Amino acid sequence: MRYLLDTHALIWFISDADRLSDSAAEAIRDGPEVYASHVSLWEMVTKSRAGTLNVEGSLFTGVGAWFETNVPKAQLAELPISAGHLAAVEFLPDHHRDPFDRLLIAQATTERLTFITNDELIKPYGIETLW
Repeated sequence: MRYLLDTHALIWFISDADRLSDSAAEAIRDGPEVYASHVSLWEMVTKSRAGTLNVEGSLFTGVGAWFETNVPKAQLAELPISAGHLAAVEFLPDHHRDPFDRLLIAQATTERLTFITNDELIKPYGIETLW
């Protein structure tokens, strides 16, 4: 299986693994291909600047450095944002308006990845999820 981490799953896997479900933690640890999206980095930077996100270990270095250090250390692959991912957002139903979630859903759909998330708002999109 190939997996894409939702932003909270990425943060929890690296900083607070006890918050993950057993099946999510196992998939991330044992999956042959597990991706951390640049969408998650964008979301983390946006929320950090707004004062709504404080990632452990990023206080003095910033979330960009946290991402660049911890994603490879956790043996996760980075998934850049492509024009195809952005174009796919246009055709998603309007189940909710979170631009980060919508782009992550588009990436999971386009790349045929199982989305690791506990966000109930994702289910109406009908993509394969794991938690």
